[in-house]
Amino acid sequence: MGSYTGIRCKVIIKSEYRNELGILHSELNYEWSESNIDFIREFGNKFNRSVFIPCGALCYMPDEWEYVPVDENGKPDWEKAKATDGFDKKFDYKTGIWTFQCSLKNYNNEIEFF
Repeated sequence: MGSYTGIRCKVIIKSEYRNELGILHSELNYEWSESNIDFIREFGNKFNRSVFIPCGALCYMPDEWEYVPVDENGKPDWEKAKATDGFDKKFDYKTGIWTFQCSLKNYNNEIEFF
């Protein structure tokens, strides 16, 4: 199974990169390697698992990272899970604030490069 590393991120994106980050945030199948910006494309080309940032699931992270409601049968309703502490996946074009949380197996130091 391997070890997963969690990322919780709250950053401010410079204005010149906000359009590209808006695309990343809005497209489900975004590939970093397809970016028009050199350092973003480099990240995608160097790491084939780069798509797990920011879209990786929360595998094996602390329960406090996510609120999972229960359905009428008392079972966890994962589709309605919500990130806690303001780490829900969102991007604000005006302020440049980008937040997300995810996890991935950090095989090739993807996180350090990111």
